[in-house]
Amino acid sequence: MNFVGVGALDSLNAMKGFVGATGVGSFPNIYDPDGEVWAEYGIGYQPAFVFLPAGGGSETTGALGFDDIQARIDSLF
Repeated sequence: MNFVGVGALDSLNAMKGFVGATGVGSFPNIYDPDGEVWAEYGIGYQPAFVFLPAGGGSETTGALGFDDIQARIDSLF
């Protein structure tokens, strides 16, 4: 299981500030200035989560709390 943050449609400094302020620097975060990664997964809002099951496909959802994130992860394994 891997987590990757994707900062898009803002400056690199804004993404770095968000990562620092929220403590999500323990997993990789990539800068997507043109929104190409977002477009690939149909993300048009934030926050958003994309789950990629091992069997293929993807599921995109909006804001989730910790328990909801854990339930989605548990359903994939």
